[in-house]
Amino acid sequence: MLIVLKKTVDKLIKHNPDLKQCEDIEGKMAVCLLLSHLIPADGKVLDCETDRLAKLISRRFGVSQGVVREFMDLTELNRNRLATVDVMVDEIKSYYSEKKLISFVRDLWDIALSDNELHTLEEAMIYNVADRLGLSRRDVIGQQVRVCR
Repeated sequence: MLIVLKKTVDKLIKHNPDLKQCEDIEGKMAVCLLLSHLIPADGKVLDCETDRLAKLISRRFGVSQGVVREFMDLTELNRNRLATVDVMVDEIKSYYSEKKLISFVRDLWDIALSDNELHTLEEAMIYNVADRLGLSRRDVIGQQVRVCR
């Protein structure tokens, strides 16, 4: 596991011991960290994007808003120090089935489109991640369509 990812998980668990029981916490954290990297891809960080990320984190972890806020703070602190997107994608790929990876791509589209605008850098990042995950373009476009409905 990546050192930064491990440190982030350890900090979150230290303040929220009940997360020790969370199944696959490292994989979930890797997903959430990569989702957070999509937000500034277009050069701006909007409240609607961070709010959407907070909802996705809450759903993935099934935790309180206090835990979500702590995660968001840790994510912001680590965003610049975190390993490359490609390294994070490799980490995520090792944790999940193809079905869950496709769901992850839907979450990426969800964040990218939360401001009702799709920036070319956001789109490029999503396709890069999906390609590295080995997902078909058909699946990626299908997830975009699902989010747009």
